Amino acid sequence: MTCGVFSTDFPQLTADNFESRLASDELLVHFFNDFLSLTAFSEDVLYNHESGLLEVVDGAAERVSRTIRTALIRTKSKLLSGDQSVLTNTSPVENRYTVRCLDRQQGMRWITRERLPFFLQSDCFFEYKLAKLLLQSLNLCSRFRNRSAPSAHTPAPHFNEGNISDMSQSQAPRQTPDYLLDGICDQMSSNALEVMDGQSSENQDEKNKRPDTNTENEGEEDIERDEKNEERVKLQQKASTVCWYCRSDSKAGLEEFKEFLRGTPAENLLEFWMDIERLKTTCRERKNRYMVLMRSCYLHSSSPTSLNPELLSRLGLATSPCWTEEKLHAAQSSLTESLFCYWALRFWTSQHAQGVLAANCCSLPLWGGCGSASLPLLPPVNSSYLSPISPQSSSRNQLQRRRGRSEMLQALCVELHAGLYFTRFCEQSGNQRWLNAVYFWTDLQHFHQLFYQEGMDPFTVQRDAQLLYFTYIFSLARRSLDVQEEIRREVHRRLQPAFEELFDRIEEHVLNTLLEAWTQLLRRDQESFQEVCVQEDVRCINSEEYRELQRLNEESERRMKEVERRSSNLLPLPDTFSEDSSNPSHALGSWACVPQSYRGYRLSFLVDQRQELLYFMSFLRDHRASVHLMCWLDVEQYQRSPQNRQERWQRLASKYLNEEYFFGASSPATAEQQKQIVSLAGGLEQMQSQCLPTAAVLEIQDIVRNHIEETWLPLFLSTPEFTKRQKDKSKLQAADRLSQHVHRRRQTRREAGEAQGLRMSSSKEIRQVLLNPSSCQQFLNFVSLKGDFLENDVRFWLEVQRYKDLCHSHSDEATVQQKISTIISCFINSSMPPALQIDIPPEQAQRILEKRHELGPYIFREAQMSVFNELMKLWPEFLEFSSSVREEQLLSVLDQKRASHRARVRRQRRKEEEEDERRRTQELKLQELSLLEETGCEEQEEGGGKESLRRPSRALLTETRPLLWSYSKYMAGLQKEEALLRRQSQQEASPSSTSSGASD
Repeated sequence: MTCGVFSTDFPQLTADNFESRLASDELLVHFFNDFLSLTAFSEDVLYNHESGLLEVVDGAAERVSRTIRTALIRTKSKLLSGDQSVLTNTSPVENRYTVRCLDRQQGMRWITRERLPFFLQSDCFFEYKLAKLLLQSLNLCSRFRNRSAPSAHTPAPHFNEGNISDMSQSQAPRQTPDYLLDGICDQMSSNALEVMDGQSSENQDEKNKRPDTNTENEGEEDIERDEKNEERVKLQQKASTVCWYCRSDSKAGLEEFKEFLRGTPAENLLEFWMDIERLKTTCRERKNRYMVLMRSCYLHSSSPTSLNPELLSRLGLATSPCWTEEKLHAAQSSLTESLFCYWALRFWTSQHAQGVLAANCCSLPLWGGCGSASLPLLPPVNSSYLSPISPQSSSRNQLQRRRGRSEMLQALCVELHAGLYFTRFCEQSGNQRWLNAVYFWTDLQHFHQLFYQEGMDPFTVQRDAQLLYFTYIFSLARRSLDVQEEIRREVHRRLQPAFEELFDRIEEHVLNTLLEAWTQLLRRDQESFQEVCVQEDVRCINSEEYRELQRLNEESERRMKEVERRSSNLLPLPDTFSEDSSNPSHALGSWACVPQSYRGYRLSFLVDQRQELLYFMSFLRDHRASVHLMCWLDVEQYQRSPQNRQERWQRLASKYLNEEYFFGASSPATAEQQKQIVSLAGGLEQMQSQCLPTAAVLEIQDIVRNHIEETWLPLFLSTPEFTKRQKDKSKLQAADRLSQHVHRRRQTRREAGEAQGLRMSSSKEIRQVLLNPSSCQQFLNFVSLKGDFLENDVRFWLEVQRYKDLCHSHSDEATVQQKISTIISCFINSSMPPALQIDIPPEQAQRILEKRHELGPYIFREAQMSVFNELMKLWPEFLEFSSSVREEQLLSVLDQKRASHRARVRRQRRKEEEEDERRRTQELKLQELSLLEETGCEEQEEGGGKESLRRPSRALLTETRPLLWSYSKYMAGLQKEEALLRRQSQQEASPSSTSSGASD
C-alpha cells in the first residue's frame, strides 16, 4: 500500500531473511530487543548488533561498570584530600566479565521459532512500522538540505495520488527533478489538508442544507471561509518549505512525535491506526468482538475518543454497517497520509522552530521504545479493549525473579506488546478452561476501563456487565467459567446497578485458573531454551572511566613511593603535600562533617555542574551569604570578558569593594589581606576609579574562593539533599554501550511497571481488608496516625460501599436519597467546618452537590476512587508495619500509638489555642488603651469605659474561636458512649443475678 511518496508495504519478515534484516536494520534491532525484554518471556535475551549473536542478559556488564565507577570516586577522593596517610596500595579493578552467548545457528532457529511469530503480531512491530514511516518523512525533508529554496515564480506541476504513486514506484528519489519534488510536497500537504478538514468543519454539511431564509449570516461564513483558505495556503507553504531547512543528521524520537500529537485530533487517529493493525492479527473468533469495541470507541459520540463525524464520512465509516474489515483496511491508507504527510511535517517544522533538530536531537535515537515513559495509575481512555492499562515494555530485573501471580499479572499487562504470547498458548493448548479464563480477563479489563473514563456512560457499563455475565458466568453460558453457585448468585444479585468490584470474586477464580497455564508455559519455554547450546565469551570494558581510573592508580602509586622515599631519608615532604596539608581549605576542621567521597570537591566542581551551582546559590541565599558567590562569579566574568573593562570594573568595585562587604565586618579577607589589596591598588580612591592590576584581581578572587571553600562549601556538601542528588546521578549512568537517554527510559519504565503490578495486585487486597471488620479497624488505626482526613477517607469508603449494597437491595427511592444526603452532610458538605471532610478536590465535591440527581447510582464514583488512591499510597507501609508485629499484638500496638498521637495533637492544639488567646488578649488591651487615650475621660469614667469594653471583647473572643468538627471523632465518641452504656447494663444485671441466686 502506498500513500503518496510514503510506502507502507514493508518487506515481509520471514525465518529466512530475519537474520539478514537484523544485521542491516538497527531500528529493527532496537524494537526487537524491547520485545525480547518483556516480562511475558521466561528467558531474558537480546540481540547484539555488533557481534550478531543472541546473548543472555544477566547484568554482568552493569555490575563491572558500577564497580569501576565506585573505585574511580574513591580514588579521586583520596588524591584530592591531600592526606598522605590515605594513600595505600589498591588492587586493580577487574574490567572483564563473562557473557553467555547462544550458538549462532541454533539460537537463530530458536528465536525465529519461539519469538518471531509473536513479534510480527505485537505492538512493538507496529510501532517499528510507525518509526519507519516517520523516518521516511525525515528523509523526504533531508533531500532538500543542500538545495536552495524553490523560486516563487516557478509553478509546481499538479499531481494526483495515482501519478505520485506511479512515480514513487518507478523512479528513484535521486532521479526525481527538483520541481517534481516540490510538486510532491505541495500535493502531499494538500491531500492531507483535505483529510484533516473533516476534523475542523464538523457541521459543514448541515450549514449547506439550511433554507434560503437564513441568509443573514452568509457574509460571516464567507469571511470565515476566506480566512480558512488563507490559513490552508500558509500551512501548505510551510509544510512544503520545511524540507529546505531540515538537517539530514537530525533525529527525533517516536515518543517525541507521540508527545507532539497529544491533545490534538491526530492522537486518536494514531490509536485508530494501531487498532486496525491489531485487528489484522486478531483470531477469527474474536474479530467481531474487537470490531464492536472499536465502534464503541471511535464511532459513538459518547466516547471520549470518538472521531469527527465529517472525518468518518470521508473514510466511509459514518454508520455501524460500514465498519467492515475491508473498509477499515482501506481507511488506514488515508490515516497514514494524514499522519505522515501532514502531522509529521508539522512535527519536523516545530522541531526546527524550537532548535531541537540542530542542537539536541542528534544524540537521541529515532525510536522511543514500546510504550510511553510514564505509566499512569489509572487506565487510559484511548486504549483498546486488550489494553485497559497502558502496557509498558519494562526491562526485567537482572536478578533471579520469583514466579507467581504478580509475574503473571505483569505478563498479562504487556500482552499486546508481546503479541498475545500467553493468549496464543491458551488457544493452542486445547484446554477450554484456560481459554475461557484468558478471554474473560481480557474483557474484564475493558469493563474496568469504563469506570476511569471522563463522562462515564451508565448504559454502556450496564450493557458490558450483562454481556460478561451471560457469556462467562451464567449456568448455560457459551464460555462458562465453572464458578460456584453461591458466587454466581451473588454476582446476579449485584448486577444492577453494576459497580467496579462486581466481578472481583470471579477474577480471583480466573487468576487461579490462569496460574496453572502460566506455570506450564514457563516450563515449556525453559525446556525449549535448554536445547540451545550456550557458549561463554569473556569481554572487557575499556570505557573512559576505566582509563581514568588507571591513570589515577598510577598517580597514587607514584605519590606513595615518593612518600616512602622521603620518610626513609627523613626529608621534608614535597611542596604538593606540604602546601595541601597546611592549606586551610584541605584541613579537616570544617570538612570533618563531609562524607569521605566528597572531600575532594571544590568550587570548580560546582562551576562545571551548573545545576549544582544553582543549588549552592540557593543554599547560600538561605543563609544570607550569597554575596560571596556572586562576588566570585562577577570577578570571574570580568576577567573573561575584555570589553568595557573600565565601566564594568567601576560597577564591580562600587558593589563589592566597600565597607559593606570586602572592607567591612563580614569581609572574607583578614585585616592584613585588606591592606595588601589596598597596597596593590595604590589606595582606595585609585581602586574605585581605575582598573586593578591582574595580580590584585586574582588575589581578591582567591580570598573569596578560599572563604567559600573553608566556610560554606563543607556545609553544603554535607547536606542530605546533595548526597541524594549525587546518588541519583550515579544511577542514571548506564552500562558501556547504553546511552543515558536509553537507560533513563528503561529505568523509568521498569519502575512504572513495578508500580502498576503492585496496584493491580494490591487493589483487591485493600478492598478485602476494608470489608473485613477486624482488619479494617487495624488499617483505620494505622492511617489515623498519618493525616487528618485519612481516617475519614476509610469511613467514607465504607459508607459508599453500604450505599451500593442499599442500591442492590432495591430499596425505595426515599431510603436511597436519605442515605445520599447523610453521606453528603457528613463528608462532603458538613455543617461544621471544614465543610469537606475527605481528601478529594473541591471541584469534585462541587460537582457532586450540583449533579447529585443526574449522576444516579454512580454519584460517589469519582470521590471513592480519589480516596482509594490516597489510601493505596499507605498500603505498602501498612504491610511493612504489620509484618513486623505479631498478629495478636497488632491492634493493641496501634491503639497505643493512636492514643499517644492524639495526646500529642491535643497538646499541640492546646498550645496553639493558648498562643492565640494570648495574642487576642494583647490586641484587645492595646485597643482599649488607644480608645482611652483618645477619649481623655476621668478615672471613674475610664473604669466604666474599660468595663464596657471588656464585655463585648470577651463576647467577640468567644464568637471568633474556630469550631472544628470531624466525622471520625464523632463516631469514636459514639463508640465510647455505647461501650459505657453496655458496661452499665452489665453492672446492673450482675446484682440482680446475685440477688436471685441468694433467694433460691
